[in-house]
Formats: sequence, C-alpha cells, structure tokens
Amino acid sequence: MTLPEDRSWWLSLGELRPDDVLKAAASADVFWLRELMVLPAHTNQGVGRRLHDEAVRGRASSGRR
Repeated sequence: MTLPEDRSWWLSLGELRPDDVLKAAASADVFWLRELMVLPAHTNQGVGRRLHDEAVRGRASSGRR
C-alpha cells in the first residue's frame, strides 16, 4: 500500500526522515510493505524475495533503501 502521511509510527520518526523521503511521502510515492510471510516449509528458497519483487513490480521506483 502507499504509505499514508499521517501514520503514527511514521510521524514518530520526526527528524530522522530525510527531506527527500518526506517529499516522496507527501506526494504518495512511498510504498509500504508492512508484512511478508512465508510458510516455514518454504523459507530459504527465495519465495519471499520473489513475492516482494512481484509486489513492487510496476512501481515508479522499486529501488531499496
């Protein structure tokens, strides 16, 4: 989901948020992947990475910070 600017944990970071990230959040350009779980029987097989990559595919910027 797109990160809502008024999310309490986001606001609690205060000045730790760089200006470029604040601007991105203000224009709804921050993608928030809250949880990604893989069943224990499928861990360490790259499943989580593939799920992540599919979730961010097509976003304007899918680079990692």
